[in-house]
Amino acid sequence: MAFAVGTFDAVTCGFGVHHMEVPALLSEVRRVLRDGGRLVLAEAGAPVFWRAWWGRAFLWLSLHLYGLLSANGRARVEMEAVSNMHTAGEWRTMLAAAGFTKINVREERSRRAWYPRSLDIQAVAGQV
Repeated sequence: MAFAVGTFDAVTCGFGVHHMEVPALLSEVRRVLRDGGRLVLAEAGAPVFWRAWWGRAFLWLSLHLYGLLSANGRARVEMEAVSNMHTAGEWRTMLAAAGFTKINVREERSRRAWYPRSLDIQAVAGQV
């Protein structure tokens, strides 16, 4: 991003991060946030189910069926974004690695084990 280090007090995003390269994004967000600045995200999260071998197989099959039944650009973009969806635990790890503290990732329950989760993510840049 074309901003100086520590330019912002807060950065927010709603349900768009799964379309981006998350580790690179977090590094840049941390760079442009002042120490003590806040990151607030609403994001689609991967269920832990997707990390098991049977969950990956289910997801692969589901995505390919969806792609066959929905031959449009939107379907292709959403299918590609699934690989950028992370579990709540993975978010905590990535945020800590990027230099965030006071990390709070709240996961909403889903009706099915294989459905994506809604995540409310809040973190503070650097030490406070």
